[in-house]
Amino acid sequence: MKKKLFTSLLSATVLSTSLMGAAPVLADEFDTQIDEAQQTATQSEQAANELDAIINELTNEKNNTQAALDRLKSEIQKNETLLTEAMNKLELSKSEMKQLQEEIKKLEENIARREDKLEEQARKIQVSGNSVTYLEYILNSESLTDVFARIDVVTNIIQSSNNMMEDQIKDKEQVDQKTEETEQKIVQQNAIAGELEQASAQLESQKASQEALVIQLEIERSTAAADKENLIAERNEALERINNIQNERDLARAAAEEAEEERARQAAEEASATSEEVAEAEETEATEVATASVTPASSNSQSSNTASTTNSNSSQEESSNNHSNNSSGNSQGSTTQTPKPESKPKPKPKPKPETTPPAPSGNVLSIASNYLGVPYVWGGKTPNGFDCSGFTKYVFAQANKSIPAGSAAQYAGSTKVSNPQPGDLVFFGRGSVSHVGIYVGNGRFIGAQTSTGVAYTTVSKFSKYGSPLIGYGRY
Repeated sequence: MKKKLFTSLLSATVLSTSLMGAAPVLADEFDTQIDEAQQTATQSEQAANELDAIINELTNEKNNTQAALDRLKSEIQKNETLLTEAMNKLELSKSEMKQLQEEIKKLEENIARREDKLEEQARKIQVSGNSVTYLEYILNSESLTDVFARIDVVTNIIQSSNNMMEDQIKDKEQVDQKTEETEQKIVQQNAIAGELEQASAQLESQKASQEALVIQLEIERSTAAADKENLIAERNEALERINNIQNERDLARAAAEEAEEERARQAAEEASATSEEVAEAEETEATEVATASVTPASSNSQSSNTASTTNSNSSQEESSNNHSNNSSGNSQGSTTQTPKPESKPKPKPKPKPETTPPAPSGNVLSIASNYLGVPYVWGGKTPNGFDCSGFTKYVFAQANKSIPAGSAAQYAGSTKVSNPQPGDLVFFGRGSVSHVGIYVGNGRFIGAQTSTGVAYTTVSKFSKYGSPLIGYGRY
C-alpha cells in the first residue's frame, strides 16, 4: 500500500517537472527567431547606410558633370558665334573678291585701250588728214617758229604717252596686289573656319560624352536609390517580424504560465488526495495493531513519506532553476558578416603589331573628282554640301573604306607616312588637326574648301596662307 502511494506521488512530481520544462524550450525558439530577425534588420540598415553614401557620391559627381556640361555648352555657343563671324567675313571676302574681279576687268579694259592708243601714237600722227611720222611732222615745218611749235606738240604727245604708260604699269601692279591680298585673305579665313570647325567638333564630342556620363550617373544613382529602398523595406519587415515574434512569445509565455498554474493546482489536489489516502491507511493499520504496543514502524513510515515529499519538492526547484539558466544562456547571440572575395584583375590584351597598309587605289581619287564644285557646308556629310572631314569620310565610304568622323580622329586613326601616295590623306592645323584633304600627287590635294567648296589646291599654298602642314596618313 505504501509503495503504491509513493509511486503515485513520484509520477505526479515527474509529470509536473516535465510540463514545467516546455516553457523555456519554447522561449529559446522565440529568442532565436528574434535574434535572426534582428541580425537581418542590422545588416539591411548597414547596407542602406553604405548605399546612402554611394548615392551622395553619385549625386555630387552628377552635379559636377552637369556643371562641366553647362560650361561645354557655353563654349560651344561661343565657338559657334566665332564660326558664324568667320563665315560672314569669308562671305564678305568672297564679295570683295567678286567686286575686285569686276574692277580688274575694267582695269584690263583700260589697259587694253591704252595699249591700242600708245601703239597708234607711236606709229603715226594725224596732220591735215595725212598720216606722217613724228620726224616728218617736224621736218615739214614752214618756219623755225613752226619747228619749235611742232616740237612742243610732239613733246606733249610723248609726255602723254609716258603718263599713260605709267598709269598702265600702276594699274597692272594694283591688279596683281589686290588679287594676291584677296586670295591670301580667303585662304586665311578658310584656315580660321577650319580650326573653328574642328574645335566645334571636339566640343560636340565632349558634350556627347558628358551627356552620356550624366545619364549613366543618373541611372546608377536611381539604381542605388531603389536598392536602398528595398533594403529599408527589408529592415522594416524584419523589425515588424521581431515585433510579431515578441507578441507571440508574450502570448505563449502567458499561456505557459496559465498552464503551469493549472498543473500546480492539479498537483496540489493530487498531493492532497494522496495525503488523505495515506492518513486513512495509517489509521487502518493503527486499528489493526491496537492491541499491540506502538512500534517505530509507523513513525518510520511517516518519516520516509515526509522525506520523499521533501526530496520531490527539491527536485522540482532544481529542475526549474536549470531550465531557467538554459533559457537565459540561449537568448544571447552574435552578428557576423562574411567578407566578399576580392576580384582578380583581368589580364591586359597584348598589343597587335602595327603594319603600314598599302597605298590607296586610284578609285578614291576618281570618286573624289565626281564631287568637284559641291558647296562647303559646315557639318555637311552628303553631296548636298560637305565640310572637310565629311567629304573625306564620304569618299572613302564610297570606296568601301571606313574611316572615323572628324579630321582629328581621322589623323589619329591613320597610319602616318612620310612619302605620301595619291589617295593618302593630308592634314593641316595649328597645334591640333583642323583641316583634311585627299592627296592627288605633285604637291596637290582635293578637299572641301570653305571658299570654293570641293576643289583642287596645292599643299604649299594652303600652308602658306592657311594652317601649317601637319602630315600625311594612310588607311
